[in-house]
Amino acid sequence: MSNWIFGLKEVLKNRYSREMSISELARKTSIARSTLSRIANNRSNGLSLTTLSRICNALSCHPGDLFRLVVPVLDRDEARARAIKNLDS
Repeated sequence: MSNWIFGLKEVLKNRYSREMSISELARKTSIARSTLSRIANNRSNGLSLTTLSRICNALSCHPGDLFRLVVPVLDRDEARARAIKNLDS
């Protein structure tokens, strides 16, 4: 199973010569600091397109700059077991 990670912290660090704080981003976007903190720590249950758009506009970035897909690496035995299970299906 793959997981999407919202890389807001990384973008805040890499876009600027100094790290932009969540508080500063909250001021620029009019999004509550607590909401941005949940998003940055990947504890949010969802993200509206309006919120995503405000974040991207404030950071001058694209939505794809903020997301990262993490695919777990299977060990050999687990990969073999899954392959056998798929053959039996």
